[in-house]
Amino acid sequence: MPRKGRRSEAARKQWRTLDQEDLQGSRPDVAKPRTSPPTARAWTPTQSPEKKMSRLLESPGQVVCQEEPRRPLTSLVSRRGTGHRHRVLKWPFSPVTFRSHKLVLPAEVPEKKFALLVGDSHLRAIADGFVSMPEGNLSFGLLATPGALAEELRREVLGAVLPRTPEVVCLLAPSNNLEARRTVQQSGADFEGLLLTVGNLCPNVVVVDFPPRLTVEEDQQQLLRQEYHRVAARRNVRYLSVVEHFPRSRLDLWSRDGVHLSDHPGMEVLAQLLWAASYTQLESSAPTSPAPPPAPVTPPPPVVRRPPPRLVVVGEVPAPRPSDPFAWTVVRGGQR
Repeated sequence: MPRKGRRSEAARKQWRTLDQEDLQGSRPDVAKPRTSPPTARAWTPTQSPEKKMSRLLESPGQVVCQEEPRRPLTSLVSRRGTGHRHRVLKWPFSPVTFRSHKLVLPAEVPEKKFALLVGDSHLRAIADGFVSMPEGNLSFGLLATPGALAEELRREVLGAVLPRTPEVVCLLAPSNNLEARRTVQQSGADFEGLLLTVGNLCPNVVVVDFPPRLTVEEDQQQLLRQEYHRVAARRNVRYLSVVEHFPRSRLDLWSRDGVHLSDHPGMEVLAQLLWAASYTQLESSAPTSPAPPPAPVTPPPPVVRRPPPRLVVVGEVPAPRPSDPFAWTVVRGGQR
């Protein structure tokens, strides 16, 4: 009798176990323990689904989890300009504010009036000669401090040494206070100090609003403009707006940093505005020629009132005789 191997005995036990499982599966009263089917879970923004499944692997018996949508970007993407700006030249540092600073004084021309422009880095192109001011009866000087706040500009004006007093000072409103982490009220107080210092230098002052920035919200810029305008009105100084001359749809007006104006046409527009503001301020503040005195009026001669004549009767007056128009009358010695 052949000997049974261990492999055949193990296979027999395995088949016997499978047959018993099939019999139990055919009975309705005997339930085979199974795992509960997965339930579909709704996706919430705070919790990602446990498993993401591609639509290519979908089948009728599978539960498809919803794919998590992409979240919108929370950071504001600032707009950039498309214009060209010259390469920034190196300027000497100021001992007052330790910033780049440049003071340009024109040659004295007797037939031209001296106008001084005061501002920040927006005046770089004019100070370095990349953009020229319009021709006219004005001779422009510049005091520019890139990156300076209103308080720093005040100190630069206070320490400036000028050979002669300008006829007019055109102040470009400081825009660096937008990103200085100072409140609008603090910026307004600094701007008022700047106006006082400029007014001591020259009583004839006009303020031109700063050009808009593409990198700062419009509401924030508008709040600073309104504060500057209130301060200027309180000091009885003209404040001219330039926002309408720089529409945001014209990206060629700004350089690629979205802060500074392009050399062409952005700075050319600003140069025209600065020239017009200085010229109109001089015209409005010029003393008007006194009117010629009126011609002397000769008074009429006085009216001499003469007294009416008086009739003086002396003695008796003979009554006239009745005369016959047809009778002869004899006159003797003046008597009838």
